[in-house]
Amino acid sequence: MISETWSYDEKPVTESSPQLYHYTSIESFEAMMQSREIWASHYLGLNDSSEVTLARDTIRDSLVSYMMDYAKERAAEKFSMRRLIKRQGGTLSVAQNEAVRLVDTHFGIAFGTVDDPGRALSPPFVTSFCSHQGEHPHIVRNGLLSQWRAYGRDGVCVVFNTKRLEAILREEGRRYDYSKLMLLPVSYDPEAVLQSKPYADLIQEFVLSYRIMQDAANSEPPENFITRKFLDLMIEAATRIKHVGFHEEHEVRIVALATSKKMFEWSEYKADRIEAGKNKKRTFHHPATTTTTKNLKIALNDFQPKKTLPIDRIIIAPMTNQDVVSNRVSKALRGQKIPVHRCETPYIP
Repeated sequence: MISETWSYDEKPVTESSPQLYHYTSIESFEAMMQSREIWASHYLGLNDSSEVTLARDTIRDSLVSYMMDYAKERAAEKFSMRRLIKRQGGTLSVAQNEAVRLVDTHFGIAFGTVDDPGRALSPPFVTSFCSHQGEHPHIVRNGLLSQWRAYGRDGVCVVFNTKRLEAILREEGRRYDYSKLMLLPVSYDPEAVLQSKPYADLIQEFVLSYRIMQDAANSEPPENFITRKFLDLMIEAATRIKHVGFHEEHEVRIVALATSKKMFEWSEYKADRIEAGKNKKRTFHHPATTTTTKNLKIALNDFQPKKTLPIDRIIIAPMTNQDVVSNRVSKALRGQKIPVHRCETPYIP
């Protein structure tokens, strides 16, 4: 179940990025090689504080003009709307407040919140990679210095084969119950997303949901006004849009949404469900002694018999003494014939 439905003239990941780079500590690499698993982290545990919320804020802004039109339309018919406009200081203020209320309500249903993460229908778990396709040959061979500093200091960069990684994800989707499982590039340019048809479809879904909710006079739970298409579009927007400050990472990510109990019980999902009989994907805390949501993980490639991880090569971090890490990598590989290369960037930590 690999989805690339959110498309704005982009190439398939296997074509645009035949290799994906994952910078990590030597300890994490050793754990990866021992388990033969790739771990995905709950979105609240990622190092970008604007994960999900950047898309939320972008959608709020896009909805204001629609809310303005609706408020004017209702004001011509309803005294209650005219009174609300007067109380809040004008039509624009009402439109902005309603956009915030609508988007925050639906995002809370889909993703939960920092204060109440457990309410999420299906929170995304993410594994991040860099794409160095088209970069200077030195970076393609040795990795990017900023990523070494941020994620792989005294560690390694694991270079994955994208086609083989996709094969593992297809097997994941065949065996386990995911509401969505994607390998996709992020966008650092909200304007490009704003011009895409899926984004226009998402905004229309919000507008339709709002109108139905108003007609129902808020007499039903908000989740009753979210369709499966609406949820899918919202998930892809929220997990694709990323702050431009991270642009040099050229991130490609696995986004895994294991079907939660709430998702399974959601009427829209049950009515749409055709993939019964799959195994439930477990979540776990890491470190095991923690209990916070941001420490939740899921393991990919944990089925039996375990497949060899789709690694093309391993790069040793630039450091004063690369021998120590090189020896640990050699032991962790346990005889696997994976090329190991020492980064040649002349960096002194």
